[in-house]
Amino acid sequence: MSFTSYFDKRSFHFYFIGIFAPFLLLCLLTISGFLYFDALRYKETLSNQENRTVALLTENLQNDLNSVQLDILFLAQQSEIHNFIYSDGTDKNSLEELLVQFAEQQAIYEQIRLLDIDGNEVMAVEYRNGSATILAETLLENKSDRYYYTEAIELPVGEIYVSPLDLNIENGVIEEPYRP
Repeated sequence: MSFTSYFDKRSFHFYFIGIFAPFLLLCLLTISGFLYFDALRYKETLSNQENRTVALLTENLQNDLNSVQLDILFLAQQSEIHNFIYSDGTDKNSLEELLVQFAEQQAIYEQIRLLDIDGNEVMAVEYRNGSATILAETLLENKSDRYYYTEAIELPVGEIYVSPLDLNIENGVIEEPYRP
């Protein structure tokens, strides 16, 4: 191997590396840039989808709450409730019938409780497995120490109190399995 051919090979390698290395670096930078901006677009798309999902869930929850409020207003206007309240509890059967029918038709309320001014449950309906039943009077409790009673009793007539979600408490014990 002559000195010139070695020199020619060596200069070819330097020449090749001198052109190829910057070209390779340019390609790597271009690909990295595409990947980076693609990741940014993907992140923005996910964020937009999550925002739309949260907005839809918020709207659904608001619609559900509005529906519950309409149900409460509907029940409050029923003559069976007025008759029960103004008859000192003697006209109980027609109200029990109304609440059982209401619970079974709506099929979303696990419990419907009617409290008196002192926080005593005077009637309770439980809905389980597609049917509603009236709770025995021996199972009724005083709820005057519960926050939802103390908050609701302070409201003006006709106002509806919406409590925060929490776990159901019966006889001072959190019910299991957990139910809000």
